Amino acid sequence: MTGIRFLSWEHFLYYVQNREGIEPGAGWSNVSILSDADYLEADEWEGLQKMLSSADYEELAGKKHTIEVRSFRMPEESGRMIFYAVGEEDGGGYLCRGYGIVEESDIEDKNNRFRPMPEESDREKEYH
Repeated sequence: MTGIRFLSWEHFLYYVQNREGIEPGAGWSNVSILSDADYLEADEWEGLQKMLSSADYEELAGKKHTIEVRSFRMPEESGRMIFYAVGEEDGGGYLCRGYGIVEESDIEDKNNRFRPMPEESDREKEYH
């Protein structure tokens, strides 16, 4: 499995805010406390396939291992957007494999954004 290693969950959230152009609101400061974590297998939710690289998804599906998915209702998006992250705590940091921002009422996925972490030769970077 691949991903980008961040110094902490909070550093990862800062990366997402910058990449997605999200203005940091009051709710983002509480995201570590307010997020929920579930452990899902590949076939439990189709969003996993959109957030992981194809190789990572195939590996997960082949091994039937579970992967941590954190979710958080984004306060600045009128309560209709959910932020998801696929990853794990890793040696004091957070190793993210992908994330998604989903509008619950958008059945056709027009406004939903899913991002696997960049596929590079080593595919793990430290973000400070």
